[in-house]
Amino acid sequence: MVEARLRREQSRGGARVRVHSEPQPGPAVRSAHARAPGRCRLHNAELTHNVLLARAGLLSNYDSLTEAGQALRATLQALDRESEAASGDTARDIRHHADALADALEEKLILVEYFKSDNALLRNSSANFSRAGQVAR
Repeated sequence: MVEARLRREQSRGGARVRVHSEPQPGPAVRSAHARAPGRCRLHNAELTHNVLLARAGLLSNYDSLTEAGQALRATLQALDRESEAASGDTARDIRHHADALADALEEKLILVEYFKSDNALLRNSSANFSRAGQVAR
């Protein structure tokens, strides 16, 4: 969205409105910016879904977690590249929101890495505990 600045000038007793706007990004850039949040939500939901499956023991490996994380990072990188085409206030707004989104997603990806380590330790410990119990009988 490009916001126009309006300035009223008094001329000869009447008001005249001048519209000053910043250059608008092309349709392809606007379209890509509109799709990026949806792609982030999709990959974020996929990541969350796969974390829950892994926690329930329904995933045999963590490849899908890694792939979803890579897809999130690729989407953020694409958003960064596309936002470079914007200028002025629009670019500042996009950059601010894109940076906040990137920070939140990076934090989530770090937590997913911790989860993978903790969950692998739990699964291995449970398997070893079961084997030790069978040997003791």
